Formats: sequence, C-alpha cells, structure tokens
Amino acid sequence: MEKTKYEVARDETVKHVQQVFNSLGIHVLAQTVRDVISPKKKEGRGKAIYSDNDYDPCSDIENQSDTDDDYDDDLNNEVNTERTKYNNMEPDAVDFFGECMNSPQNGRTPLANEIYEQMVAEKERELEEGEAQKSPSKIVADSLSQISRSSTFLPNIGVPTMSKTGRSTSLAAQAHMQAQFEEKLQAEREEAARKQEELQAQLQAQQAALEENQSLLRQTQEEVKGMHTKFEETNALVRAILKLQKD
Repeated sequence: MEKTKYEVARDETVKHVQQVFNSLGIHVLAQTVRDVISPKKKEGRGKAIYSDNDYDPCSDIENQSDTDDDYDDDLNNEVNTERTKYNNMEPDAVDFFGECMNSPQNGRTPLANEIYEQMVAEKERELEEGEAQKSPSKIVADSLSQISRSSTFLPNIGVPTMSKTGRSTSLAAQAHMQAQFEEKLQAEREEAARKQEELQAQLQAQQAALEENQSLLRQTQEEVKGMHTKFEETNALVRAILKLQKD
C-alpha cells in the first residue's frame, strides 16, 4: 500500500529526530518518536481535536481535507503557545536542545539534563569586562564537543557549523587580534619606560640642583662666620686703642 504524503513526511521527521538523538549517543526507537510527534485524536463535538501537548511538524501537506485544515488551526495555536514560552520568539539552539532532549514521559536523561543546565548557565552568565557574548549555537557546539568531536546535533536541526576553512580563518583572525594586542601592549610598555626614564632624569637634575644650593649655603655660612670673627677682632682692637688713649 502506497504511503500518503502525511505518512512520508512523518517518517522523514522520525528519521530526522532519531539522527538528532543518535548524534548525542542516545538510541531512540522509531515507534517512540512516532508516538511523540503523531497527533493523538480525541472525540469532541463531532470532530477530531488534538491534545494540548501534541505538535506535528509534518502538517504542511498539499490538498488537505477539512479535517487537515482543522488540524492546521490547532497546530498554529500550539506553535503560538510554544512561542509564548520564549517571549514570542523562535527558540534558540539551547532552547531547542532542551526541547529535543525532553521526553514527555520520562523527561531528560541525567546526562542530557546536565549538559542542558550547563548550556543555560553559560547563556545566562554575566560577561566579564571586554568579553564577547557567545551565540546559543556556539554554546551548544562547545558543550557537545566536550562529549564528542563529531556531534551532528547542530547540522541536524539546521544550524550550520563552521567548516575547517572557517575555523582556519577564525584562528587566523584571532591570531591577528592577539598580535595587535601584544603590539599595542608592547608600545604602551615602551612609552611607560620612556616616561619613567624622563622622570628619573628630572629627579636626578633636581637632586643635583639641591646639592649645589646646599653647597652654596654652607659656603655662605662659612663666609658669614669668618666676617663675624674679623668683626669681633676689629672691635677688640678698637677697644684696646681707646683704652690706651684714655690712660
């Protein structure tokens, strides 16, 4: 029996989700994925409706029936609900990782939960002065690279990873920035050394001038002392002459 377009799209999604989990070393059965993403119908008011937690990414099928149109309305409501969780924005790579690793029945595995918490902590961490903000994709890539260098999680969710050429270019740019920083730092060191030498020279000149002034002061003091001695001698001589004349 030939599969419908819906079944083909659903199987592709199942395969895609399995690849995401396999990239993290987590084996998930196709039936388990199918049970999660397939809409569970409930009877109500004469037509099929869907549970609040159902989300089917395979609903964009041509020539949909009236029931499919009803499902599209429900799906749009679910998408809007999901966006409300992220302030009406599309979930980033970190958020998407948390959603993919979260099973409706069992939640996240201890390993997946630990990795996700590390990602969230890194995303919400206050940056140090001059530190650049990491993108969510970069945070996910760095976290998963600690487990496996060949992780395909980001490519599987449509986020391109940096190629070897890109990494080489990035490393070259980082090396260039590092060289510029070191060159600027060296120039600042040389300028500081030059100013230190100038200040030292000024201090030495001031010290020499002070010593010269002190020498002149001592010389003047000695001259004044000598003049005072001569004055005393002259005064004593005058008193002696006056005494002789009086006698």
